[in-house]
Amino acid sequence: MKPEDLNRAWTHRQILELNFNNRLNFFLLFQSILLAATVNGIGQGNDHIILLAFCIFGGLITLIWWLIQSKEHHMLDTVKNYLRDNDESYCERRKLYTNYLSKISVNQLLSKVIPPMLTLVWMLLIVYLIWT
Repeated sequence: MKPEDLNRAWTHRQILELNFNNRLNFFLLFQSILLAATVNGIGQGNDHIILLAFCIFGGLITLIWWLIQSKEHHMLDTVKNYLRDNDESYCERRKLYTNYLSKISVNQLLSKVIPPMLTLVWMLLIVYLIWT
């Protein structure tokens, strides 16, 4: 593989990881503020219809976030695998990091575990608002 092709792949990986993390930060901040406002509204006894709208909006945004982060994670993994197959030094460095937790990807947790958990929180809040 030519060095310029390898550099291009590394640049692409960096851009994908930056996009993944920037979107993650934005969505986590947005979700935290929306969740805090909703729970605060429940605690103060605000109108349930407005709070229900917040919950539905939060759930929809979480589903969109889940889809976006899953796609970004897939693209990032594809580039990582490409580099692992074509860059010998990267492959050697990766061997240094192997341990019993090496099969667990932090990005996988952030793209495929956190969004469903947050979706469950929104669903529970919707159920709570309907039943009270």
